[in-house]
Amino acid sequence: YAGIVLLSTSPRPYYEVIYDQRINYGLVDRSDEEIYYLVSRTDTERKFLEDGEYLEIKEEDITKDIIFGRPTAFWLDFLQIDCAEYLKEVQKPVLILQGDTDYMIKKDVDFAAWQEEMAEESYATLKSYEGLSFFFTESKGIFAGHYKEFDRPARVSETVIEDIGNWILNEGTLAE
Repeated sequence: YAGIVLLSTSPRPYYEVIYDQRINYGLVDRSDEEIYYLVSRTDTERKFLEDGEYLEIKEEDITKDIIFGRPTAFWLDFLQIDCAEYLKEVQKPVLILQGDTDYMIKKDVDFAAWQEEMAEESYATLKSYEGLSFFFTESKGIFAGHYKEFDRPARVSETVIEDIGNWILNEGTLAE
């Protein structure tokens, strides 16, 4: 491959992203009892992954034990990958794009982490789009920046599509 395009991603461990999503948005419209249960379960699952306890699961249970909605087998494989380190190792052109109203992968947390990780890497191009969501659609109306905005039909921004195409045509560079 000649390059990599990353859309709405984070260099943080995936369980941290899921944790934030559950705590910040997964408790909406829940009863007090549900909130208590979900927060407790979410804290337990995060600690299980953070502390490496998933590494001690018996082979016969790696598809049965579910953490953050995924079997332990997923985490055994997925947590071996450090995306930022991988990009630094292969040094292929990479385009990292982010919608600034994305509530799932946050600009001030996740995109800022990419900016910090890739600050010295000349092969990395990062761009954030004002007013675009997780899906790079226009974020507007009463549900802007809210999970309910996913319920309305929308099209990916033509600017994003053009930027990706231009980045590919220009062999990993994006004209400002």
